[in-house]
Amino acid sequence: MKKCPFCNSEIADYATVCRFCGEKLGSPPAPGAYGEPAAYGAPPPQSGSQVITLIMGILGLCCFPFGVVAIILWASHRSKVKKGMARPDGSATVGLVLAIIGLVISVLMIVGFFVALSMREVKESGTATQLATIALAQERYRSANESYASQLSQLEPYSVMPSGYIEWFFGYRLKLNLTADGSEWSCVATPVRPGTGENRLHYFYVDKEGVIRYSQDPDVGPDSPEYSLGQYQGFQQQPGRNW
Repeated sequence: MKKCPFCNSEIADYATVCRFCGEKLGSPPAPGAYGEPAAYGAPPPQSGSQVITLIMGILGLCCFPFGVVAIILWASHRSKVKKGMARPDGSATVGLVLAIIGLVISVLMIVGFFVALSMREVKESGTATQLATIALAQERYRSANESYASQLSQLEPYSVMPSGYIEWFFGYRLKLNLTADGSEWSCVATPVRPGTGENRLHYFYVDKEGVIRYSQDPDVGPDSPEYSLGQYQGFQQQPGRNW
């Protein structure tokens, strides 16, 4: 309340004319000058990038480039919120979280692919090494017994790993075949879980010639391509053998 300068009566602070004497008092005070609440400005506009960030985050679960776009949009939206140019919204944060999850999944898939690829080489080279050992062991067994071994267990004293261990460590099941007259033998290594695509494991074959062969088909045999073991294990190649 204020007093009229003409009649000394109490009138409202915003009054421009005294209600008692009728005199004009001039312009009213600015809002908030006497404790009155000042008028607030309009709220910041809703940003359309929030919805786009959420959509990019969802797509980023399947394709990581979309996740990168979602992270960039979230950073831009966050900057606008700090400057008062946009309203804070949870949808942008949800898009960011989804984008991060998508990126983590993509990284794990890439790492898993290379780990599986390296494990395939370890399994195959380890199995081929055992086939080379079997070929040597058969020659030693024949020198001592005048015949080839009909079972893999007979070759264990000649540094051949037990077949159960080979299946456990390398994921291959070995089968030793011997002709009726005992003059010919062969050994086939079959993957327990062949796999698919680029991670598909090969089938291996070796006989008394000592040449290790491989194929992606189960019918691997003496006509299959040769497998060079030396490139993995550093074996000194011997005449007639590929290891």
